Amino acid sequence: MTARGARRRELLLRAALELFGALGYEGTHTRAIAERTGVTESALFRHFRSKRDLYAAVVERFAPHQVFDLSAAQRDDLPLQEALRLLVRDSLETCREHQMWFRVVLASRPVLGPGPAGAVQLRLRNLGEELLSMLHRRARAGELDAERAAPARQVAMYAFRHCFRRLVRNPPEQWRDRQERFAGNLSLIVAAGVRYSDG
Repeated sequence: MTARGARRRELLLRAALELFGALGYEGTHTRAIAERTGVTESALFRHFRSKRDLYAAVVERFAPHQVFDLSAAQRDDLPLQEALRLLVRDSLETCREHQMWFRVVLASRPVLGPGPAGAVQLRLRNLGEELLSMLHRRARAGELDAERAAPARQVAMYAFRHCFRRLVRNPPEQWRDRQERFAGNLSLIVAAGVRYSDG
């Protein structure tokens, strides 16, 4: 592929990301993608055999290298509530940075099958496992009640998934405030829920 062809392909992918993210697969027409990039629809089909192939290429091209930051070392020395807040905030920040990709992927199951959406689900599950591991490490250190770790993770992940889906649909300007508020509130609730009872 020539340098000009590679640039055109990249422009088509970026336009497709925006339109698929805003309008969904069914609401996006290949003619609109071509027009947005200043090429004909037949030029688009020289790069992609079909609309489905274009959609799959968008999902693959714009996939974040790491969806959720799972590195525990930087949080283990922090107080529990702050460590939880950072885990949630950083994970949501990654979602914000790749908001259009997440919109496309969450709507991709009918088009591409469970692959891309399944990958996001797997990463969410990994985030839940990291949260549980963090709580267990803290329990071994005597900071919290180990029996409350698994239920706390379930509550946190339910809330995180719900928030994640809502935030992906919000305009970027509303994201940061809601993300910070959610991370603070969720970390407060989880930290309070896993502490030892006085009784």
